[in-house]
Amino acid sequence: MTASTFFNFVIFYGGLAAAAFIALWFISLILTRWMNFRRSLELVFLRVLIPKKDSKDDQGHDSEHEQFGSSKEFRKITGIMVHFLENMQTLFSRKLRNRFIGQNFFSLEYAMLDGELNFFVVVPHSVRELIEKQITGFYKDAVIDQVPDYNIFKQGNKSAGTYLILNKSYAEPLLTFQKLESETINPIINAFSKITLEEGAAFQLMLRPVRAGWRQKCRKLADELFTRKKRGFNIPFIGGLFNFIAVIVRGPDHLMGGKDDGIKAQVTQNVQDMVKLIADKSEHVGFDAIIRIVASAPSLPRVKSILRSIRASCEQFNAPSHNSLYYTEYHSNRKIIESFIFRNFKRGAIAWWKILKRGETAMILGAEEIASIYHFPDIRYNPSTIVKWQDFKVEPAPQNIPKEGLLLGHNTYRATKKDIRIQRDDRRRHFYVIGKSGTGKSTLLETMIRQDLQNGEGVCVVDPHGDLVEAVLPYIPRSRADDVIYFNPGDLERPMGLNILEGKTPDEREFMSQEALSIFIKMFGEEVMGPRLQHYFRNGCLTLMEDEEEGATLIDLTRLFTDDAWQRYKVSKVKNPIVRSFWTKEMAASGAREKQEIIPYFNSKFGPFITNGLIRNVIGQTRSAFNIREAMDQGKIILCNLSKGKTGELNSQLLGSILVAKIQQAAMSRVDTPEKERRDFYLYVDEFQNFVTDSFASILSEARKYRLNLIVAHQYISQITKSQGGGKGKHEDTEIRDAVFGNVGSMLCFKIGAADAETMAKEFAPVFSQQDLINIANYKACIKLNINNATSRGFTLETIYDPTGRDDEAAEAIRQLSRLKFGRDREFVETEIFKRITT
Repeated sequence: MTASTFFNFVIFYGGLAAAAFIALWFISLILTRWMNFRRSLELVFLRVLIPKKDSKDDQGHDSEHEQFGSSKEFRKITGIMVHFLENMQTLFSRKLRNRFIGQNFFSLEYAMLDGELNFFVVVPHSVRELIEKQITGFYKDAVIDQVPDYNIFKQGNKSAGTYLILNKSYAEPLLTFQKLESETINPIINAFSKITLEEGAAFQLMLRPVRAGWRQKCRKLADELFTRKKRGFNIPFIGGLFNFIAVIVRGPDHLMGGKDDGIKAQVTQNVQDMVKLIADKSEHVGFDAIIRIVASAPSLPRVKSILRSIRASCEQFNAPSHNSLYYTEYHSNRKIIESFIFRNFKRGAIAWWKILKRGETAMILGAEEIASIYHFPDIRYNPSTIVKWQDFKVEPAPQNIPKEGLLLGHNTYRATKKDIRIQRDDRRRHFYVIGKSGTGKSTLLETMIRQDLQNGEGVCVVDPHGDLVEAVLPYIPRSRADDVIYFNPGDLERPMGLNILEGKTPDEREFMSQEALSIFIKMFGEEVMGPRLQHYFRNGCLTLMEDEEEGATLIDLTRLFTDDAWQRYKVSKVKNPIVRSFWTKEMAASGAREKQEIIPYFNSKFGPFITNGLIRNVIGQTRSAFNIREAMDQGKIILCNLSKGKTGELNSQLLGSILVAKIQQAAMSRVDTPEKERRDFYLYVDEFQNFVTDSFASILSEARKYRLNLIVAHQYISQITKSQGGGKGKHEDTEIRDAVFGNVGSMLCFKIGAADAETMAKEFAPVFSQQDLINIANYKACIKLNINNATSRGFTLETIYDPTGRDDEAAEAIRQLSRLKFGRDREFVETEIFKRITT
């Protein structure tokens, strides 16, 4: 082969190889950009909330003393972030294929949203769970919420941004928290604190791991500083050519710092410190970094002011003898904002040039440098009101949570989500719910009721607002349409009867008369319903109930004391000697004056129920529209819509109290059935303080064995206490409250007020404090669950809401079917009542 042929051979195949290399590089570039674009679209946003500490931390030390004391404990807190980043590096380790399809990346971000500074970790969807576990592994109390992409840009605002890049080679370190004397993110937080609600800003630190080769440059620089060698040109290719020419012209000593004359160069202490810092940086993992700052405000000067403030907060990491961060001025704001929104791992042209001219292709930051710029806050060292904190503690569920049973919600702890269920036998020990209005009580009750409806359980819902009943009605299975009793006093055209003065046996009559008396004592107070009026009321009820043929109702009570002839007729049917004696001796001996005093009392208290057509047509029917005992035994569904807006507050309270009393009486009548054959029946009472009497305590203590399972909810504790006495002797009667707290097996607490938190904190101690109960978020709660007849320690629960399966057409059909089956024509009812009270 001749020389020319060999030369042509080399040229041909060398060109072919070069073309193949260029083509491969071009394909790799296109593929990398496409894959990076896909990665940007698949990123998920994890908002990290760190809980506030109480005034005393877990070790009992005064946090204020630590905050302002001489100790540098904040370095330990920041050091946790260093360890977290080192673990992140293993999750994003580089592989050979990454040379062709690009490298996974993630982003650490501050964002000012609605006056609060949020901390975000933006990661690929494929590693979300792993990242969550990493965060909660290092920050055990952190709460992580996956949220949609946030938006700092307000309509009509101006927007701009900037890059922060290193002023020197990445081998030269920034000042880190190890050298600084104060918490490093406080100046950054302070810069964000100046932003108003009409403005927005974000600090974005995008990262991807780099290969270990970057450490060689750091070590080389440290060696050059220590031996005082000169460094040549750094621009790739061109720098190598210039250094080659310099060696030929000036000799090899040009790069070695002169001939070695045997005298070691003096190294200053500053240089030694710098060498140590460079060595420290190279010992930690490194990340290729892109730092963007973007801002939005009504005017461009204000945008620039925000950017200046945030940039200035990063000047703490600069020092003349160290590296520093400086910002780019000449760039496309449109492109930087676009890259910020899409989380593109792209640098602006100016940033690229600044990096490339140093002979580098990346801006590499060590783990300590990154942790100094971004780490999660701690209330002891970052006592800022603008930080979005986790205001309550999150606690894990016990390990023995049942796998089966009614689903109450979820417990999420350290990125692990667990279903919280309660078994049938544990529900028999009752369920108590407390929380402010709008915190999630109705959502929880709706979730429980819907499952009972689907499971074929017997259910009664007493709702003083009507919203809960209307919410669950569309979820009743069509197969259970015949089981539904929809009691709605607001339906004036077909009223359903509800009579409290019903009793087959003397014991039942005595019980119902006493319950009726308790209801009116609760409604009007013992000052109005004094002992004498109570005595008359009880005997009047028992007298009316003795007439089994005609029956008796509350609206007959006034006539009993005003119509002498009708009174004699009713007394003639009384068989109870005590009651008969009341009429023949006590009332007969009463003078006209006493009668004149008692009759106005009865007229003033019971007259409104006679004149009000809505309530009269309900309680004035001698036979109730439905048999509660039968409903309990057959697993029926009783939905009671006692909307105060339709029936009036007093009427709603009366009807609800009658229902609860009749359910209690029906449950206790199950004594004639063996306990194993008694079917579970679930009574849900929202705002139950409106309907409970003193005898409610017996329901809590005794109803379990009769398989009447209570789920009660209300807003604050003082609703179930009442004042007794007057003046200095005034005190709170806590009988009902003590019955609730002493008998319920499961207790759930949504957000409550400070007064209630003092009481409830004792129930949930030592797990939750008063502050936890006051600050807990809506639709989240603290719960002590009855598990295998033992009360668990407190833990947190998130309620659930699933709107699927709604059937409005079936709901309307069920409503109409119920009113036709159990309601009666208004005209017929009124004719019957008027005939009875006027003849």
